[in-house]
Amino acid sequence: MAKSDLVKDAIADKTKELIRNSSIEDITVTEICENAGLNRRTFYRYFRDKFEVVDWIYYRDELVNVEHYEGWSIFDYMPRIMQSLYSDRRYYINALKYKGQNSFRDYCTECLSKLIYPDFADVFATEWQLQFFIHNLCEMTYDACIDWLSEEPCIPPQQFASAYSDFLARAFTVSSRLLLRVPESGRKGIRIIHTEPAKSGRNG
Repeated sequence: MAKSDLVKDAIADKTKELIRNSSIEDITVTEICENAGLNRRTFYRYFRDKFEVVDWIYYRDELVNVEHYEGWSIFDYMPRIMQSLYSDRRYYINALKYKGQNSFRDYCTECLSKLIYPDFADVFATEWQLQFFIHNLCEMTYDACIDWLSEEPCIPPQQFASAYSDFLARAFTVSSRLLLRVPESGRKGIRIIHTEPAKSGRNG
């Protein structure tokens, strides 16, 4: 490995330590330099700003650099993805929460799209619908993973991957049936009862 890559990796590792305890948007180059034990001149020799550092972290991240297998869908990769997230919970919680410049969410979606696209390319009428589906499937999954990783105790990744896959299968199956059915006419629906807000109990 080139010396420049070794230095970049060292800076990235120290930046990752900071992300475990703070949002990317709150971390400064000064903090990165202090944590890595180097001066700003050395930092700028390898990176233009902190966002280039997080890009380097993403580039070498095992989560998005998984080995691809012929015939696998995104759901076949789910257990491996969850295992990667679980292995560094504090880092991935903060990385997934961040939605600003050079976000991990956007980087992951770009990578995962290559796995999702082929299986759904013929499902949607337009490219816009397909891209909309991929984006929102990823966003929903990221939020679900944040909730899961934040729980104490946090259930094992294999268990969560199985539960989440089951959730998607049931939700998509029922949603498809409800959306495609023709509602029966002439039948009264469920009456929604509106209740008054409970009184506070305070006088006056």
